[in-house]
Amino acid sequence: MAAGGSSKSYRSINSMSKDLLGKRVVKLSNYHAILQKLGRNLCSDNQLTETLNWERLAEELGLCTYEVESIHQYASLQNTYPGSVLIRQWGESEGSTVYVLLKALRKIGREDCVEEVCQALEGKKQEIKLFIFRHQSKGLASTIACACSRG
Repeated sequence: MAAGGSSKSYRSINSMSKDLLGKRVVKLSNYHAILQKLGRNLCSDNQLTETLNWERLAEELGLCTYEVESIHQYASLQNTYPGSVLIRQWGESEGSTVYVLLKALRKIGREDCVEEVCQALEGKKQEIKLFIFRHQSKGLASTIACACSRG
């Protein structure tokens, strides 16, 4: 059973677009929404074990003890979720791609968070497709599609 009480089968990360998986987390157009959801989920008190928290993710992403302590202090001072601070800080580093984040979340048993990110990314993709569809009759489709794929 996946974390969060779900018995759903694992979502295939590898079936996602390679462009999307290779994209830096901070470059996602819905980055702030994802950041808030993950931050909250990684810090929730209703998890089954202590090892399913943001500190475990920080370890998996390669942060040292000092960085984890620093994130905790900053989050306390800013009255925000340490998980959000973690992802924001890690997202600034080289190699902070969607793929690396999803693999790390899966490795620590947070399939609920993997699902959350995938749904957010798919939702954004659907919004873009709908926008393109609505504007095809106006001859804007190719312009919009190019702009969105660079986003």
